[in-house]
Amino acid sequence: MKMCISKHKARRVMEIGLVLLVTSGMSIVNGSELTVTKTFSSGETLTAADLNDSFDEVETAVTDNSRRLDSISGSRSYLAIPARGGFVPHSDSGSFSDCFPNTFGWSGVGSDTFYAMVNLPHNAVVTGFTYHFWRSSPAQETVATFYRQPVPVTFSTPREEIGAYTSTSSDSGHTSGSAPTIVNATIDNLNFTYYVEVRLPVTLGLCTDGATIEYTLP
Repeated sequence: MKMCISKHKARRVMEIGLVLLVTSGMSIVNGSELTVTKTFSSGETLTAADLNDSFDEVETAVTDNSRRLDSISGSRSYLAIPARGGFVPHSDSGSFSDCFPNTFGWSGVGSDTFYAMVNLPHNAVVTGFTYHFWRSSPAQETVATFYRQPVPVTFSTPREEIGAYTSTSSDSGHTSGSAPTIVNATIDNLNFTYYVEVRLPVTLGLCTDGATIEYTLP
């Protein structure tokens, strides 16, 4: 079968294919490019095979992008929070002390509490929280807690814990510990802000090396 197709109609055919590709191929990974071999001209006589070939090329690109989206959905990802540059003192009077390279301890001035902001994708699901630190004595204890804070902030909307790790008597030297449980796991950036709090209640023998948050994409 042969037919005559106008330039406007030919363009609409391709626009439909492009819309299908864009809406199916939106992703944080590289998608396939749409390449249509046949170029249509105004008044040109076309065959059904010409159009079918063009739609087949669109279908192939859309299907490939759909598979890419399926491959990242539910995949495991990580957010690493460095000690230096990631955390700030709780108050202006608080200050760091040098520990090991690119880690920090508490100077003994002001608050012993430090915070790091957390930015994760909306609707991501937190599956783990790990605290990295240095501890030289069983008598010293440090704790890291991953929180979410409802917004707007009021006295009736206290912060909510997601996961926490407190050092134990068996922790020594540079080590890591993971939160035993995770709650409030789904990230809701519309109604909450997120941060990690670290407590270093002594000036010697405790250092923060950083933290890692494990999550999956929706």
